[in-house]
Amino acid sequence: VAGVKRRTSILFRLLSSIPPIIGSLFVKRLGVLTDYAGTLGFVIALCFPALLFIYSQRKAYCKRVRRDTFYKTFLTTEYCATGLFVMGAILTFLVLMALLFGDIDY
Repeated sequence: VAGVKRRTSILFRLLSSIPPIIGSLFVKRLGVLTDYAGTLGFVIALCFPALLFIYSQRKAYCKRVRRDTFYKTFLTTEYCATGLFVMGAILTFLVLMALLFGDIDY
């Protein structure tokens, strides 16, 4: 079991390191590449967990499985997850627009 976990860990590390290496072949300024790759942080940290929560809640409802757990709070609702997703999408959009069109003065 430990060998399988180690191989899986190495595989995912390689998969995550390959796109920046390929991107660096086509970009002269690597800072630009890391700027755009950093925007994926909003998607990974905010959008994906919210979507997973919403999907799992709906799947549990369809299978008639109890959705409440010991850890349920007012923040573990579909409304909060939807808000988190929308906030992540807006932040991603704003950062991409700032990268594409320069600094945005508010």
